[in-house]
This record gives sequence, structure tokens and C-alpha cells, in this order.
Amino acid sequence: MSFADERRDYVEATVTAARSLNLHVFYDRDMTHQWWGRNFVAELRKIYGQRALHFVPFISTEYLTKKYPRDEFSYAIIASMERQDDYILPILIGDVRVPPEMLHPHIGYLRAEDHTPTQLAAALRFKVDDSRARGQQPRDIGAIVCAAHLVQPPDTQ
Repeated sequence: MSFADERRDYVEATVTAARSLNLHVFYDRDMTHQWWGRNFVAELRKIYGQRALHFVPFISTEYLTKKYPRDEFSYAIIASMERQDDYILPILIGDVRVPPEMLHPHIGYLRAEDHTPTQLAAALRFKVDDSRARGQQPRDIGAIVCAAHLVQPPDTQ
């Protein structure tokens, strides 16, 4: 779950509901002691770039203006290039206009105002089950980038 702190109450309720459905959800407050003294930006990049099956950004006006959520989203975009279309499962909160260079206008999204946290958790459970049924697995973004650098562009002469 990626979000701006101003939306923590809604996200935390969604995390609680998702966990009640036996979903493994990354939530920053669970990592307070594990990340003590560590570079949390690097750790978040590992989570969103290689360890998550899905990336769920709760995109609000605040989300678009804060550097950490934008960084998380950037790493998720890189990971989404190698994964199925539904790696990023955006939830829009409030009257937010997402720039098309950040989220393509043809990408489906849900609106938080139309779903309770329990309903969102049920939708996430469905997505996770569907992904696993298709054999989808998290991928190491480092390996993806290395492989991309090994590919030589065709000679243009």
C-alpha cells in the first residue's frame, strides 16, 4: 500500500480488512523496528520494485505532491513494464487529477469514495487469487534492469 500520510485512516482500515481475508499486506508502520537505522527509501524500492505481487497506490492530491509516494510509484512503474497490466491497482481519493504521464488514462482504477475498506479488501483478495491462479510471481527489478542493459539495440546504420 502506497499513500500520503493524510489518508492513513482509510488505508489502515483497508489494511486491517485485507489481513482479515488472509492477505499479506505491506504496511509501513509494521516495519518501524525492522527498518530502524536502515535506509527506508531503499527498502521501499525493494518492496515495490521486486517483492510485491501488486502495487496499490492510494492516489490523492497529497500523494501527487509528496516525494516519497512519487518515488514509490516510479519504482512500481518500472516493475509494471515486466508484469501483467494489473500490477498497479490504483485507488483514487478525492478530487484528484492524475497526470497522464504518471497513470495512463486507459488504466482502470477504483474510487475510494465508492468503496468501503472492506469492499476494497475483497476486491484485492479477488485480484491476488486471480494473479496466483495465472502463476504470476513477484520479479526482481534488478534482474530486469540488468537484462535490459544486456540487450543491444539494433544497428541503425
